[in-house]
Amino acid sequence: MCGRFALYSMKMTPEAFEERFGFPMPDIYKQPLSYNIGPYRDIPAIHIKPDSTKGCRNMFWQLVPSFAKEFKSKYAMFNSRSDSFEKTGFKQTLLRRQRCIVLMNHFFEWRKENNQKIPYRFNPVGQNEYSLGGI
Repeated sequence: MCGRFALYSMKMTPEAFEERFGFPMPDIYKQPLSYNIGPYRDIPAIHIKPDSTKGCRNMFWQLVPSFAKEFKSKYAMFNSRSDSFEKTGFKQTLLRRQRCIVLMNHFFEWRKENNQKIPYRFNPVGQNEYSLGGI
């Protein structure tokens, strides 16, 4: 996923949401969240529940592997590249079994220019919101 994103308006109707994701739009998407959502926060995510139905709940944006002994582990991360997943065993298991979808209006990535980090905003052309995959 990205390093920071925004979810401040849902132009998708409840009917369109249900048609796209297969369950009614949760109340959490009916109110604005933030223009600046960063790691280590609770964020709404669409996921498959243990009974194999789809749902939405707040999830903490931080990945700490099950083998880590503490939350602030050297293995903890909030962002990971898809090409590195194939090289790490615990990530392969997460990719197969614990995926989610995060809705957003846009996301940011930074580029270093003249010893400064400059944020660049990415947003979909012709749509208000879109989704990225998460684990």
